[in-house]
Amino acid sequence: KNEIFKENQKKWNSKSEGYKFTFMDNRTKKILEKIETNSKPLIHFFPGKSLRTNTMLLNLENKFVFPKDSEITFNSELVFPFYEGSKSLKQPYGNLEFSKMFFYNEPLKNEINDALQLELSEKGVKNKKRVGFGDLEVYKLPKIFIRQSADRLIATYTEKKSTSNNSLYSLSNKLDSIEGRNQLKVATVFLNSKIMTFYALKKKIIKKSKGKQPQIRLSDLRRLPLSYEPTLVKKLLSLFDDIYCGKNNEITIKSVDNVLYEYFDLDKSDVLFIENYLRRERYK
Repeated sequence: KNEIFKENQKKWNSKSEGYKFTFMDNRTKKILEKIETNSKPLIHFFPGKSLRTNTMLLNLENKFVFPKDSEITFNSELVFPFYEGSKSLKQPYGNLEFSKMFFYNEPLKNEINDALQLELSEKGVKNKKRVGFGDLEVYKLPKIFIRQSADRLIATYTEKKSTSNNSLYSLSNKLDSIEGRNQLKVATVFLNSKIMTFYALKKKIIKKSKGKQPQIRLSDLRRLPLSYEPTLVKKLLSLFDDIYCGKNNEITIKSVDNVLYEYFDLDKSDVLFIENYLRRERYK
């Protein structure tokens, strides 16, 4: 574009940025600085494995997943709705749909993993290929599901016991409480906002390349900025309730964006810059 940008090479030496940076115009830099000055990374509020992949079933899904109208009887305490990427989560704040159930069959998982370990050891392969379920208690907690592949951030909140394949990430708190649920509700609103998709695209948290599906890595999602400033939380919780009650969703969702633009001290020209950029990126 016949433009010149200068960057300090020290910026490369940043573990949190993956030892890389993206060339940006000055306008984008200033907007991102405003966002980062008034927020902290998601991992600050949700440490450890709060953000996770729920199941890793390799090519053995048929051993643990069955149609939801199946007549097979299992221990109901170990059976959960099984969500699958865009099939289950079609849009931000969407109702989760499912056609399959997951059986948390730990004895079978251990049997398969032992056989895999033996097979790989005999071949001299050090690959740690395993079937993984994660913590059973997480299945029972309120959580946010986040699409792993999309050209914008797409998330929804649920309090239903459930799990998913590896095309959906989940975000939960270790203990269920009113405060913990409210923390997740605010995060849901943040994730689905225009300003967070703008941030995610500019910081390459959403990785896009020609001819390939967009991808979002767990490690990158943990860098997304959030804020729990009390006045902001109160506004976002109210808007969350309106959205999930179906009250003028289009208008309410626009109100979310306006609240966040104001909180991050973005002026009209900043907002226009963000929305024009997202329009060019075919934001929906």
